[in-house]
Amino acid sequence: MTVSEHVAAVRKDPSGAMATLIASLKADASLLQQARAELQLCHDLEKAGRLGACWIQQITKTTLTDALAAANL
Repeated sequence: MTVSEHVAAVRKDPSGAMATLIASLKADASLLQQARAELQLCHDLEKAGRLGACWIQQITKTTLTDALAAANL
């Protein structure tokens, strides 16, 4: 699954899909890299004052931040 697919799954099933996302981040270096790149995009949007205009990026930022914190990565 891609980062976007994981985030969408977490929106539908918060507890179960978050556990899967955390395990996937720990096991898959490529997914971890994608997650960090997506968070960098969110940071860039926030810095430019545009994050508020994109609700999905806000959800993505929150989901990935929480997942990385839970995974201690």
